[in-house]
Amino acid sequence: MQIQIDEVVSRKALNLIRQFPEKLKKSVSIALGRAGLELQDEAVNLAPYQSGTLRRSITTSPGLSMISDTVKVGTDVIYARIHDQGGTIIPKKAKWLRFKINGKWVMTKKVKIPKYKGRGYLTPAYQTQVKGRAKKIFEEELSKIIK
Repeated sequence: MQIQIDEVVSRKALNLIRQFPEKLKKSVSIALGRAGLELQDEAVNLAPYQSGTLRRSITTSPGLSMISDTVKVGTDVIYARIHDQGGTIIPKKAKWLRFKINGKWVMTKKVKIPKYKGRGYLTPAYQTQVKGRAKKIFEEELSKIIK
């Protein structure tokens, strides 16, 4: 009787060891997808809102549907970076920037957008995820394959 139990336990342990690399890869992929989606949600909530274009443009790839060892969260909107990190806008084709402020036309050589102190969207969302939630998500997913 003792030999049969040992054989069963050994067989289960051997199967677990064989399946572990694939289960680990899948678990890491799921954790990355979850962390990416939470980062996306946080960035959308923090993004400045005027027309909604910036918020709608924030995406995650590949998300939960594909097994991958990376996740990307970002946007392809041209003005997204300046709203997140600040910077200087200079004209590319003309000598002056021309725009309206409070109904008056203004012309200038450059516009400096200061760094948002605690008011960005993607950078603060990333810092929140990296410092807190991402670690918990990975622990949750990895604990599922250890049980």
